[in-house]
Amino acid sequence: MPREAPDAAAAERKVLAARARELAAPVSRAEDTAGRPFLVLRLGGNRYALAAGSVREVFRLAGLTPLPGAEPPVAGLTLWRGRLLTLLDARRALGLSIDALNDLGRVVVLGEGRGAVGLLVDAVEGVEDVPVGALRPPPEGGRLVEGLTRAGLVVLDAAAVARLNE
Repeated sequence: MPREAPDAAAAERKVLAARARELAAPVSRAEDTAGRPFLVLRLGGNRYALAAGSVREVFRLAGLTPLPGAEPPVAGLTLWRGRLLTLLDARRALGLSIDALNDLGRVVVLGEGRGAVGLLVDAVEGVEDVPVGALRPPPEGGRLVEGLTRAGLVVLDAAAVARLNE
């Protein structure tokens, strides 16, 4: 087999090194960098987010009627758009202290029709766009958590939160 000239071997190594760098570079896909809107809220002193598309409405809690015999996380009922809406207090399910009661001043409505439930939250901060590729997987056992952002924002799985009522 004929030997390659030293210059040809060096040129080949350069080409291979350039290809290796290109393949090692992170993939930048449009769907990974496109922002997805999330409703940012406060619950038990912590910041959480829900996909904005899963939120039907947000309103100030005017009255809460306890439901005798209801098991947590059901906190009670309220009147919403002329019908009864089940209110959930997800603090225990999220591992938050329930000793420090606050006014739980807002209700975030999730779900449609008869399956709609209200999530009690301390406050709603607004809407933030989070790149889809920026979501890291949830920790083990985080049944209500869809993922975590690089900034430490906990993204809740709206469907899993709504199923707390079942």
